[in-house]
This record gives sequence, C-alpha cells and structure tokens, in this order.
Amino acid sequence: MRTFKDTRGRSWFDIVPEMKWQIDSTVSYPGTIRAFHYHDYKTEWMIVVKGQYKFVLSHPLETIYLSEGEVIKIDPKRWHGYQNIGTEEGIVIEIADKKHNVDKPDDKRESYDKYNTWEKERK
Repeated sequence: MRTFKDTRGRSWFDIVPEMKWQIDSTVSYPGTIRAFHYHDYKTEWMIVVKGQYKFVLSHPLETIYLSEGEVIKIDPKRWHGYQNIGTEEGIVIEIADKKHNVDKPDDKRESYDKYNTWEKERK
C-alpha cells in the first residue's frame, strides 16, 4: 500500500494489493480541490463515504453533487475532478478496474481550473 499526505489531505493507494482491481481512499480537508485528470484505460467508481462533494466531468461537461453513500462512475478518457464542499473532512473511496502503474501511468493531468472555477453557488 502506498500513502500520500499534503495540504489537501491524506490518501491510501492500492489498499488490497492482492486484488486485480484497485481500491484507494482519500480524506480531503474542507474546500480541497483534486482536479483535473483522466485515464486512458481505467474505469473508476467514486463512492462518497463522508461529506459533501462537487464532481466536475468533461465531454460532456457536467457538475454532479454527491453526498454520503452516493457513487459516480467515471469512464476512461473523461477529465474529472472533485471538491469537498462541506465544512468537515470528507472521505472518498475509489474502486478502479485496473491497477495504477507507477512506472507507466495511464493518466493525463491538467490545471485544476481547466473546466471549472470551483466557486460555490450562491442563490
């Protein structure tokens, strides 16, 4: 299992290394943005375990709001990112149908603001 920590939160990657698929878990601090990237071949399912999140996906451009117990499927070659829009730490679990290859990643990265300004809606 690989771990990572920065100013956005903490992550655990490939929690069960014996599995053919991959399971990751990420804790995000309030307001944290994790964007934008896509995968050439990997399909991901993001499950919100705790908190309130805003997901932004491209092609077509979509904004989807998820909270505890809700899931989003992200197909290959679709840019995506998310933000913890709650006031507490949030947790997202990702299940992917392929392992991440650290030596030869299948992902591409873009600036966090490529598809969204990440402002909260005010009504």
